[in-house]
Formats: sequence, structure tokens, C-alpha cells
Amino acid sequence: MTGFDQGRFEALVLWIAHETKDDANFGRTKLAKVLFYSDFDAYRTDGASLTGATYARWPFGPFPRELEKVEQELAASGKVSLDYDVPEGEEKKIRPLAEQPDIASLFESWQVENVRLYISQFRRQSAQHVSDVSHEHPGWLMAGRFKAIPYGASFLPVEPPRDDQIERGERLARERGWLTDDGWICERRST
Repeated sequence: MTGFDQGRFEALVLWIAHETKDDANFGRTKLAKVLFYSDFDAYRTDGASLTGATYARWPFGPFPRELEKVEQELAASGKVSLDYDVPEGEEKKIRPLAEQPDIASLFESWQVENVRLYISQFRRQSAQHVSDVSHEHPGWLMAGRFKAIPYGASFLPVEPPRDDQIERGERLARERGWLTDDGWICERRST
């Protein structure tokens, strides 16, 4: 998918709210991470995200820029209530009021199952842990504060390179003249 699809995004947010309505510990932080990982996994697998949302590097991890507006619109239409008046350290929560949407016509079965897997995984973890782990995602690491995380980051490895991979890279760089005893050619300053 290219571009943001508000209908798909709204349906997915409402569907996740229904799936997690009985879990007092499943709030906005976890919702944002389920959306992020599901969108980025779909992009890596299929070349298209689920919703086309833009995720930005926020202090608590990747956050969809469109979420605030969509939450307000869902609340204004009577589909959800927003439990935002919570004590410090508690999670804001979206509480569904409308029927659970049938997302089978919007998403393929493997995509829905992937969303379910993230919900299940995050249920067992604290919001703080989910947030901390999201800070290890290469997209979050490469984006500036409050800047967009490119979907292409879904192709970057999460694990750092092994020593043998670093050595091979340095050997190849030396063979090609990119790395000398004076350092990397791109880091050298002209005098």
C-alpha cells in the first residue's frame, strides 16, 4: 500500500482495542508498538504496510503520527471512549464502544495473525519493557527525535554484526581503498 489509509488504520485500532479491552495493562504504548511492528513486518514481507501510517521516533518508541487524530475521530463518532485521565505512570487506554470491526475483508489472514502474535507477546510484558525493546529497532535508532522512521528500516538487521563480519567488511574496504591507516576515506578532512 502506498500512502496512509485512514479506514484501514481506524479499523485496525478499533479491532486491537476490542482484542485487548479486558487487559487493564494494555494501553496506548503497547497499541502503538503493535501497530508499528505489524506495519513494518508487513512491509518487509510483502513490500506494503498494513496502514501506511507514518511512525516517528518518540521518547517511548515508535509512535504513529496519525493515532491522536484517529482516536479523537473514533471518540467523536461514539465508537470508543478515551481513558486519558490516568495517574502518572499509568497507561492511556482506548475503550471500544462500537462493535468489533470485521477486518477479514481489509487484511489477509497472515497479517491478522501477525497482529495477534504481537498482542499476545506484549500482553506478557510491561509497557516500559515493550518501549525499551522498541528502542533497539534500527529504524528508531536511525531516526532523529520526532522524525519519521522509514519503512525501509524494516530490512535492517536488529543484531549487531559479528566480529568476523566486521573483519571481512574492513578487509574489503581496505582492498577498495575506502579504509586506510589514516581512517575511512569519507572521514578524512582535506588540509
